[in-house]
Amino acid sequence: MRKTRDLSAEERRLMQNLCDALQQLLNKQYQRHMWDCSIA
Repeated sequence: MRKTRDLSAEERRLMQNLCDALQQLLNKQYQRHMWDCSIA
Protein backbone atom coordinates (compact mmCIF):
# COMPACT_ATOMS: atom_id res chain seq x y z
CA MET A 1 0.00 0.00 0.00
CA ARG A 2 2.82 2.35 0.88
CA LYS A 3 4.48 1.79 -2.50
CA THR A 4 1.43 2.87 -4.49
CA ARG A 5 1.09 5.99 -2.35
CA ASP A 6 4.75 6.90 -3.00
CA LEU A 7 4.23 6.27 -6.71
CA SER A 8 1.18 8.51 -6.86
CA ALA A 9 3.07 11.25 -5.00
CA GLU A 10 5.96 10.92 -7.47
CA GLU A 11 3.54 11.04 -10.40
CA ARG A 12 1.88 14.12 -8.93
CA ARG A 13 5.29 15.79 -8.64
CA LEU A 14 6.14 14.89 -12.24
CA MET A 15 2.81 16.25 -13.45
CA GLN A 16 3.41 19.48 -11.53
CA ASN A 17 6.85 19.85 -13.13
CA LEU A 18 5.34 19.17 -16.55
CA CYS A 19 2.62 21.77 -16.01
CA ASP A 20 5.19 24.34 -14.87
CA ALA A 21 7.37 23.71 -17.93
CA LEU A 22 4.34 23.94 -20.21
CA GLN A 23 3.25 27.21 -18.61
CA GLN A 24 6.73 28.71 -19.04
CA LEU A 25 6.78 27.62 -22.69
CA LEU A 26 3.35 29.15 -23.32
CA ASN A 27 4.40 32.38 -21.60
CA LYS A 28 7.50 32.58 -23.80
CA GLN A 29 5.49 31.93 -26.97
CA TYR A 30 2.88 34.50 -25.90
CA GLN A 31 5.51 37.16 -25.17
CA ARG A 32 7.20 36.52 -28.53
CA HIS A 33 3.81 36.83 -30.25
CA MET A 34 3.08 40.12 -28.48
CA TRP A 35 6.57 41.36 -29.43
CA ASP A 36 5.94 40.50 -33.10
CA CYS A 37 2.58 42.28 -32.99
CA SER A 38 4.13 45.41 -31.46
CA ILE A 39 6.77 45.49 -34.23
CA ALA A 40 4.27 45.03 -37.07
